[in-house]
Amino acid sequence: MASPSGSHESQTPTSSVVAARLADEKKKLGLYLKRLSITARMRKDLGRYMKFRRTDHLQFNNSRVVNKLRKNFQPQKQSSRSASYTKLYRAHQVKAEYSLSLQRFPTHFEGGWDMEIDHLDKLQYLNKLENNEDINGIIEKMGEVSEERLKYSDLTQPELRYEWEEDYKLEPTISSELAFTFIHDDENRPCTRVTWLGPAYLVAVYADTFGHENKSGNFYLWHIDRVDPFLTLTSPSQAFTVECKDNRTDILLTGHLSGELALWDIRSGSKRVQETPVYKNCYGPKDIIERVSHKGFVTTAQWTLSGGGNEIVSTCSEGMVSIKSKHQFYYTVDSVWRGK
Repeated sequence: MASPSGSHESQTPTSSVVAARLADEKKKLGLYLKRLSITARMRKDLGRYMKFRRTDHLQFNNSRVVNKLRKNFQPQKQSSRSASYTKLYRAHQVKAEYSLSLQRFPTHFEGGWDMEIDHLDKLQYLNKLENNEDINGIIEKMGEVSEERLKYSDLTQPELRYEWEEDYKLEPTISSELAFTFIHDDENRPCTRVTWLGPAYLVAVYADTFGHENKSGNFYLWHIDRVDPFLTLTSPSQAFTVECKDNRTDILLTGHLSGELALWDIRSGSKRVQETPVYKNCYGPKDIIERVSHKGFVTTAQWTLSGGGNEIVSTCSEGMVSIKSKHQFYYTVDSVWRGK
């Protein structure tokens, strides 16, 4: 029978076995800690990513956030809104501003947001803007300008579109984008004539003379402080020249590629009020039609000083010069000359 001491000594591990086991456990522990660190790093990165998606998403359609906003929104108790709701709401204001800033022109005074700027910095920046009286004044002025443009955008009310200011002061710098920021119809037509209408408006006509006399074309009334047309005037033939009366700010005279002359009263809208007959569309006596209408396109149309300022002299590409009355386009006041 073996002694107890002998059995105990046979079950006791040697120092080498203990060292091997410790090394094995240490190795397992190191691998486990390494996995934990990797998992923690991944969770941290994932948290940052989700935070970015919650705060910098460009669309205001996050269902979780929207539901939370709806739950916390109390219009009848605005003073009782929680600080967390206010912070959340302001964060989404930042998101909306960031989305809009990407769509604005680079000249916007806020300059857009950098992708690397934290949303809290954006929030602080917006708070700083709110407390800046100069910038608030600019924003209020921009709102007034927007309301004024909306007021004049309704083309069905001409009495609201033309409120001429007697004491209008011309700005020292005129926008250089007036001529090329608007897309004229479906093609680029050369501008053939520009004339002033009142102290702050001008009319520009566009005509392509390469065989397009039968093609309709618009011309435009511009305001010098805007980069889009204030009023679009429609004509069945492209206008080559335009003039306005010196003492009137509502009457226009245009000469067209079809050979016709037209009178416009911008107070009545974008349609002409009187025009001469087109030569090739007339079937009356030839001698009368020849004396009334131009065969070629009108190159010049001007108001004369005689006849109380109601007479018009016009020339055409065929060398014809005629004088007509504003009140009766079908009647030739004076003789007609032709160049030889």
